[in-house]
Amino acid sequence: CLVVLASPVGDYFAGGAKPLKILIEEHAQRCAPHLGVVKTGGNYAAAMGPTLAAKKTFGVDQVLFCPGGEVQETGAANFLLIKPGHILTRSLDSTFLHGVTRESLLVLAKDLGLTTSEERIDFHEVLADIERGRITEVFGMGTGAVIAPVARLGYEGRDILVNGGEPGPVARRLFDELTG
Repeated sequence: CLVVLASPVGDYFAGGAKPLKILIEEHAQRCAPHLGVVKTGGNYAAAMGPTLAAKKTFGVDQVLFCPGGEVQETGAANFLLIKPGHILTRSLDSTFLHGVTRESLLVLAKDLGLTTSEERIDFHEVLADIERGRITEVFGMGTGAVIAPVARLGYEGRDILVNGGEPGPVARRLFDELTG
């Protein structure tokens, strides 16, 4: 028996988009590792508890799941990093959703002259690269929000500011291209 639920989705950014604050979670996984690739409500539900707890406790918008130090994705979106002229995202495996928006942005990025790479990403390196200015933009991407720029990453009481807390030019350009 197959049950398909369909539901309208409201504007994720009613009143205008605002850059997100994300808490890094290095112990919990977003979902069961072999089911990450499946777009199912259960995978979103598994991330909901940690996300709601992080919102209440730390005032964040979302959680970036990084079990064992490896970036997976947030509870509701794939994750992408911008270095000057280059886009980096997690290599595909069964632990996270292979999003259509993710794939579309990688294709568009190449069309816009940016290089791209898909590889395993250590979040400790990400934080160090942000603080050194090697990573200039961070955002989530998915069907509902399209592109959700990240202003801050929280980890162990630290508040790491990304791009001065503002959406960057690459995120804006990719958003315009994708929605155009």
